[in-house]
Amino acid sequence: MPHEQENAYFNPQKPQLSKSQLAAILQSTADGILAVDRKCRVLMANNRYLDLWQVPPLLRARRDDRALLQHLLEQLKDPEAFQEKNHTLFNSTADHIDILHLKDGRVFERYSRPLMEGQEIIGRVWSFSNITERFSYEARLKYISLHDPLTGLYNRAYYENELQRLEGDREYPVAIISADLDGLKLINDILGHKEGDRMLKVCALVLKKALRKSDIIARVGGDEFVLLMPRTDQKAMEKVAARIRMEIENYNRQHWDLPISMSIGMAVSKGPAQSLEETYIAADSLMYRDKLNNSEKARNRIVRALLAGLAEHDYFSSEQTERIQELCWKLGQRAGLNMHQLTDLQLLAQVQDLGMVGIADTLLVKKDNFTEEEWEVVCRHPEKGFRIASSSPDLSHVADLILRHHENWDGSGYPLGLQGKAIPIECRILAIANAYNDMVSPPPRGRGMNDAAAAAELINSAGTRFDPELVDLFLSVLEID
Repeated sequence: MPHEQENAYFNPQKPQLSKSQLAAILQSTADGILAVDRKCRVLMANNRYLDLWQVPPLLRARRDDRALLQHLLEQLKDPEAFQEKNHTLFNSTADHIDILHLKDGRVFERYSRPLMEGQEIIGRVWSFSNITERFSYEARLKYISLHDPLTGLYNRAYYENELQRLEGDREYPVAIISADLDGLKLINDILGHKEGDRMLKVCALVLKKALRKSDIIARVGGDEFVLLMPRTDQKAMEKVAARIRMEIENYNRQHWDLPISMSIGMAVSKGPAQSLEETYIAADSLMYRDKLNNSEKARNRIVRALLAGLAEHDYFSSEQTERIQELCWKLGQRAGLNMHQLTDLQLLAQVQDLGMVGIADTLLVKKDNFTEEEWEVVCRHPEKGFRIASSSPDLSHVADLILRHHENWDGSGYPLGLQGKAIPIECRILAIANAYNDMVSPPPRGRGMNDAAAAAELINSAGTRFDPELVDLFLSVLEID
């Protein structure tokens, strides 16, 4: 039979294989083999087939073709499609390969070809392979190739494919919204990339809540998302944008400690005359214009939220801050600071520990016995506070003071190792006020010293930690002998 022997190898010099030899060969294959005649009667099924389809011993012993077929159908996710395909194949002389999905999650690859007698089709032979692992791996690879691993949204590759597909489709008008997370760099710098990643995931969820089933959303850059909306005119697009803003407000009401802000730009292509790439460029341009308006407000909002979050910690009580501000004001006046300097000093006293954002509570309350790693974290907080303040128009004018507020008179401070009058006077005043407040505050926050003992320690540290002239002025302000 030429159809069955094409592309196969048979040695004409050797005697033909017996039925038992052929049966042994079929039983030795890794695939499940099934041969059926045109009346769906089973001509042959090897053990591997019975094992793959989990045919129980009693059913194997009965040799009931109809029951065997029913057992198979009961395991398939789509038995109707399976039967319909089989009816078609019984009239075909072509080979066929397809995939079967089982209810238990397994995946079989099914290959078949006609069983011929001369020119007549007398049945069909199938081979079944369990490709569950391979299918799962390939599906995972395909998913990875088209999705952003962080947010689970589609990635740029998928977005660009969809852009091309829609370009040639009849789904106009097509709307595009470009959305960008504001302040991501600031969040990464202050709280670390882990927190920045969390915020990106939040944005993805917020955007998904606002979309319709037909809309496509992709993360196409570090902080940039694109929404593709087929069959969407200007009015419908604006409704989606309004829902996005509403979802952002809803999130921020519940998460005031670190709110999100997104800049948005949008455009619509009414037909092929305006390419979707041009539409995206228009939306992206409007997004950047919106970002120029939002960036300062977003940074200020983040910094205010961080300050509010610090105030929630026991370590940063408002009473302590107010007392330090009062001490700074009195010493600043006695030292002859002008009103601008006094105002900056008050603000510095309030935000000096801005760089402590993100530091573990256990480290915030620790006063000594730091490990080397812990001390490095503590010593970095002035630089971190400097970066935060520099990003905020409301605080940028005290950023340099935040950077220098842990310098010591003798140069032993950090992070710059400044000494003497190279240290701004506001920072020298704050150092004395902080130290005195720590000395006289009751435990566990402070050391519980009386005024005389505190004065003695200040005098002892004059010329090393503190400006000696300012120590004298401070003691005279407090009228401590």
